[in-house]
Amino acid sequence: MAQISHDYPIIQAITAETSDSAFVQSGFFMETEVQATDRSLRSAALSPLNVPELLCMIIRNLDPEDYRSAAREFREDIQSADWSRYAFYAPRIRVISLYFYSTVSQKAFQAFVDHIPSHLGLPRPSSIGFFTVIPTDATPLVSQSLPLISQSLKKLRAIEICPPSMGSMQDHTVAMQPVVSAVAMLDKPCLESLEVESFFSDATLLETLNMCLTKHSSKISTLEARLPFDSQTWDSIFGLPTLRTLDIAPFATTAPRPSEEIVSIIRTLVAKQPLLKSFQLNLPFSRERALDNSLYSQLMHELMGLRNLETLGLYVMGSLSLFESDVREMGASWPKIRNLQFYQNGRRSVEIPPRGITIQNDLSLLPSFLRYLPSLEELHIPFTCNPTLTAPQGRLPAPAFRILDLSASPSPEESHKGVAAYLAAVLPRSAVVQYTGAPDKTRIWVPIIEALESQRAESEPTGAEVDT
Repeated sequence: MAQISHDYPIIQAITAETSDSAFVQSGFFMETEVQATDRSLRSAALSPLNVPELLCMIIRNLDPEDYRSAAREFREDIQSADWSRYAFYAPRIRVISLYFYSTVSQKAFQAFVDHIPSHLGLPRPSSIGFFTVIPTDATPLVSQSLPLISQSLKKLRAIEICPPSMGSMQDHTVAMQPVVSAVAMLDKPCLESLEVESFFSDATLLETLNMCLTKHSSKISTLEARLPFDSQTWDSIFGLPTLRTLDIAPFATTAPRPSEEIVSIIRTLVAKQPLLKSFQLNLPFSRERALDNSLYSQLMHELMGLRNLETLGLYVMGSLSLFESDVREMGASWPKIRNLQFYQNGRRSVEIPPRGITIQNDLSLLPSFLRYLPSLEELHIPFTCNPTLTAPQGRLPAPAFRILDLSASPSPEESHKGVAAYLAAVLPRSAVVQYTGAPDKTRIWVPIIEALESQRAESEPTGAEVDT
């Protein structure tokens, strides 16, 4: 077998992480997960040199500086490649991810396909990832994804990222459409998880997406669709009988919808999909909604009908004002809730919301979340910290609580030591407090978190105290 230089970045990943899987990277399958289903594969996967002879040929023919080239070529004929190891590994490949920054030229890929012996074929993965950035030419990714799609496919991720500078493109063709179309054209339903994300959408893509949802409606349990919808897409989502996880950003940033229309759609969603366990919604900025203090509360009121919710994430640019009665109603409506995420500044953004959107929830509301939501593990919400925080008497029953994320919270009015003391009194000792945000706010919150840890350490019972 040819000796391979470990100077190549591509080789550094050809190692086994566990006894159950190995990650193999090649010029074509830039990230492939090989399932180790028998002893021979487990032992073979432990050595970085025990990879298919074909991969050795590919790696040897690619210069190190070409690792992130967008169009790699063979420098030698691959007809003489030894396919025996490929025959062993290929049927066991389960996950393939194709990235815009590490593609192989069409010529090279075609040579690969042309020289596969007649008794072999391409892998049939259960998961395919397709990741590109506008305006990168995605043709190689599309052409290399299509032959890998089969009835074995259970998960498809098609992500097309658009830099802010490209936001005005109106004539852009969405690259993922042929990939989604190929999945829609499979003979039988097999897809269980679909993730599509694009700044743009057009009639052709939405028609294809609806066909895909319809074809695999009996199987899909997870749908992440972050692209502008039309009414037919909503109808397709309403009709998925096995849907349990839904993550959507369904409205274009260039054409904000009225609050009344959004609330009406969510009301229908709750009625059609009452068994959802996880729901996340992202709404783009709208000056109308920024001044509408009722949208957030209206959405939450409608979502109370999802009695099986375990995760809820709302990323809505609007003011949020909660009271103890609201939290009590959450506990009554969502007895299984484990993860709550309330952002007022767009999807998972850690910046302070724009002017006109106020944070009105004081940290004194935290005990209510722990008291009325006994299964809660994570709470992501910005809080204000007004002076004179007073902790409730006694430790609150919150055995499951693990993470309090205060990202985007404004600077506290209470003293740093006072905030830390309050958190120490309210939170379980094992709970972690997190903050991510603008540097000026981070400089304020990091010392508070450090003070919390210091107070916990000082109050840690000594061995003698435990013995008594």
